[in-house]
Amino acid sequence: MKKKKHWFLKAELLVLFCLVVLWIVDLKTDCVPRAAAGALKQVVRAAPNCRCAHELLYDTYTILGRYDKAFEASERADFITCKRTVQLDPNDAHAHFNLGYSYHYYQDDLEHAIEHYKEAVRINPNYPWRWICLGDAYMSSGNYDQAINAYEEAVMLDLEDSHSRACLANGYFELGLAHEKSERNEEAQACFQKAMQIDSDIPKTLFRFGNLNCEEGNWTDAIECYNLSLKLNPNNPEVHYNLCKAYLQTDDKDLALEEYEILKALDEELANELFELIHE
Repeated sequence: MKKKKHWFLKAELLVLFCLVVLWIVDLKTDCVPRAAAGALKQVVRAAPNCRCAHELLYDTYTILGRYDKAFEASERADFITCKRTVQLDPNDAHAHFNLGYSYHYYQDDLEHAIEHYKEAVRINPNYPWRWICLGDAYMSSGNYDQAINAYEEAVMLDLEDSHSRACLANGYFELGLAHEKSERNEEAQACFQKAMQIDSDIPKTLFRFGNLNCEEGNWTDAIECYNLSLKLNPNNPEVHYNLCKAYLQTDDKDLALEEYEILKALDEELANELFELIHE
């Protein structure tokens, strides 16, 4: 009985595929691609690891203009391809990396992403980008020390690569924030200093993010960015100035006054501008 049912399932899937192919080839009305999408969804439910079904679903959703759904179908098809490639050749570093990337960014599965990234760099450790992706996965999972180790491997492979160095600096910065939350202030400051030594542009980048948030009216996010920037470079008058203005936008005059007092010692001219804003 089980064999018979299995045979009927295969036959039904084959018929559905034939119908879908005919529908997609002979698109004459708007209802045809909708019907094709419905049929393909049934195929995918019955055979979720059928790559062709996901690819056809991608084509159908693209025709319908459902690009979000098309992207999901494409991601799934790529994921199935990556898994099969690894199964066919477990020693293929590129295949492991692609599967790790798929787990990381398409499936949101950090555990399996790290597993396959590690296998990729074990088999062939000579690609900085693979180490960076491994580091990013560790960062997302909160394993900052391991992330830093991975980023350091990337930097050692190409000392001149600015992206690798920026990732390494960010790893130290995030580790510093983690130490700070745990009230390990000396360790935090050491990490912040290390981040600045590797990439002095980090506070500038955070400052720019703060400014962008201000332009969009996201005052809370702007305040966070400015404060993070000041952890790395506490004597930047422009950051204190903009932070004070952001505090005023949230009606927090006490903190705005604190920034004014700090700024007065750094840049009296800017501080005078703030004074007028605070007392409006």
